[in-house]
Amino acid sequence: MKPRRAAALALVFSVLCFLSSACGTTTSDDMKKWVDAPESRLLASWGAPDNTAALPDGGKVDTWVTSWNIGNDLHTCRKTFTVDSEGRITNWSDSDCDFDGGLMSWLGLMGAIRSAQSN
Repeated sequence: MKPRRAAALALVFSVLCFLSSACGTTTSDDMKKWVDAPESRLLASWGAPDNTAALPDGGKVDTWVTSWNIGNDLHTCRKTFTVDSEGRITNWSDSDCDFDGGLMSWLGLMGAIRSAQSN
């Protein structure tokens, strides 16, 4: 692929990602939709959590952990849900999940384009 064409395609893809949901939803969107849902539905969708901690009120905290490298930087995303004693999700939080999801796909595409340009 010619360098100018690859750069043009990268620009078009970037604009489309920015203007549409083609790059996926944000971590916040993914987490918010689970509030008030039964924990059983979350577990059916996400699988078993990496960590679970019991709370004194009979509830618990479930955490899923994903790690990845960007260059020499290690990132560890933690997605956590608080579940009440009735089994309903009441709250969520995340940490270091900014490069998760669609952006990782975009970065992979950019790497492929750069590799094609250098060949």
